[in-house]
Amino acid sequence: MQCYTNSGWVGSAVDRKSTSRCCFCLGSTMILWFSRKQSLVVLSLVEAEYMASSLSSCYAIWLHRMLIGLFGFELDPMLIYCDN
Repeated sequence: MQCYTNSGWVGSAVDRKSTSRCCFCLGSTMILWFSRKQSLVVLSLVEAEYMASSLSSCYAIWLHRMLIGLFGFELDPMLIYCDN
């Protein structure tokens, strides 16, 4: 399973919050994706990417545990690719 993350530093002109985007793929099939405005105003692109990666990691742990519970076997570690 693979995860791809990205965040936009420019964000909204009204509140200056960045947007985090993430998709999870199992093989060549996308099984989960989200696009969410970050809760804090960041000062740099690095900080925006770090927050996107952190949120994606939380979703990855949840998804990994759910798939183990559904199928009952151990999965390979999840790879998280972050657009830097």
